[in-house]
Amino acid sequence: MLSGDIPPNQTIYIKNVNEKIKKEEPKRSLYVFFSQYGRILDVVALKTPKLRGQAWIAFSEVPATSNAVRQM
Repeated sequence: MLSGDIPPNQTIYIKNVNEKIKKEEPKRSLYVFFSQYGRILDVVALKTPKLRGQAWIAFSEVPATSNAVRQM
């Protein structure tokens, strides 16, 4: 499936998050960095073995999410 085939949504998936630092630091950094694109509802970054190094950022609006992906 190509990225153009995926319908837009309010969540961005981030991989390769530094897993060696405390859990709150990447959440805070991602929030500060992506807040320039729109209002953020939640940043999820877990330290469980299956989910370490991954994060999800939920925006309040789809256009803000699309703008953040395009700018990145």
